[in-house]
Amino acid sequence: MGKEMLKRKWKTYAVCFLLVLAGLWLSGREAQAAGAQMRPGQTYTVKVEGKNRSVKVTESRWGYSTANIALYFYLDGDYIGTVSGQDEFSSTDLFYTEIRKIPWKSRKTTLFYISVVGMDEASVINGIYEIRSGRLKKLLDEKKIASPSKRQNRFQVNKVSGKQVEIRCSWMANAIGCVDANVRYRYRKGKLVPSEGSKTCYPVSITRPGGGSTFTAAREVRLYKSAGGQEVSSVLYRGDCVKFVKCCKRKGRWYLYAKSSNGKRGWLKNTNEPAYPNRLFEEVIFAG
Repeated sequence: MGKEMLKRKWKTYAVCFLLVLAGLWLSGREAQAAGAQMRPGQTYTVKVEGKNRSVKVTESRWGYSTANIALYFYLDGDYIGTVSGQDEFSSTDLFYTEIRKIPWKSRKTTLFYISVVGMDEASVINGIYEIRSGRLKKLLDEKKIASPSKRQNRFQVNKVSGKQVEIRCSWMANAIGCVDANVRYRYRKGKLVPSEGSKTCYPVSITRPGGGSTFTAAREVRLYKSAGGQEVSSVLYRGDCVKFVKCCKRKGRWYLYAKSSNGKRGWLKNTNEPAYPNRLFEEVIFAG
């Protein structure tokens, strides 16, 4: 009986030990997926163009009526570039800086996500940058992301898969309200471009801030066969549920492609002004 109890104890210890190891491995994987944060003033060993190099970022803040910030990048002690921004409605002590290396499977380029947020979460710096051939270069910022949102199109890196980066944008599309939109980008010829489609017409995964990707028609809504077209493909009636899977810009207008659970599909024209109180979908929420 004593030997049997001892065996059971050792088995229990072994299982616990394996679970701890698994937890450590998973936490490491999660940190890698998110990208470890790099703090200004500290030196980090980073794989750049296939080699371990030292990367350091220093920070400078100044100004009173207008708050300014500059981030200076150094590679092996040599200056390689500056990222800067300003906010006239903030102060330098309210800036929050976030720098993360993106786990990117490429020997040719090294990518970083850089964000500086000011008062009331105002976007001061928001972009993806690369170190290539010993220089720092901007690849993507919120101003370059085509979207139906007239407000600042702030984004975060959501996940990385192979040589694709998925970013999550915060949109305020008047037809469907405040939403989160996931868009996948790939690196091509020195640029980050949507993985499919074009710069102004691409697949997107749209969800509501509280979760959920389904929108319920609050009234009759017309869907069109093509973005910018006049021919109606389907009509949504109150209670019909749809998901939005693509967005497209045509002649200065934005369109969202909807697919319903009962087979209806087509392009919805985004309105110039918030459709409130006569909103198109039950879940629509407007802010500001």
